[in-house]
Amino acid sequence: MNNPPPHSLYAVGQQIFPPSEDGAIFEIDASGPLLILKFKRPTSREKNSIRNDVPQFRLAIVDGVIFVLFRFGTGQWMDAPYNAHLSSYELYTPPEGYGLLLHIMLVDASTGVLLLNRAIGLSTDFSRLLLHAAAQQPELGTPQEYYARVDRIFAQYSTEDLLRFEVKLE
Repeated sequence: MNNPPPHSLYAVGQQIFPPSEDGAIFEIDASGPLLILKFKRPTSREKNSIRNDVPQFRLAIVDGVIFVLFRFGTGQWMDAPYNAHLSSYELYTPPEGYGLLLHIMLVDASTGVLLLNRAIGLSTDFSRLLLHAAAQQPELGTPQEYYARVDRIFAQYSTEDLLRFEVKLE
């Protein structure tokens, strides 16, 4: 996977990735959480959904890997794996009534061009759950070992299956 450039360098219409396959990348850095959606030639409907529909988020953990599960409106659930040990950030648990600001980007995977930016506030509970899961995540080996683990999980479970592994705040 290609690491995204720093948040401050994003501009709609700019090529920020080389052409690639469809997929989702979830990352956390000092600016907060970032969700990159790569769709080959996204339709107007997909763009409008990501731009305007109410997103829903869930968190699942399988074999130590955190999966951020999400959808926009009543669309299909999607997933993005996350390894906190490949990130570098310092974020504080938000107080009641506040949440992390999630930066969502839609990229045309066929060109690598950024098509839209969206920022949304995550709920207090989901923000706390995400930060807690990241702080508790075990070491998952080298990046190559981690990506091999993710590939094994994806070979075994669909996104719908991952929803069954949802974790919640206790």
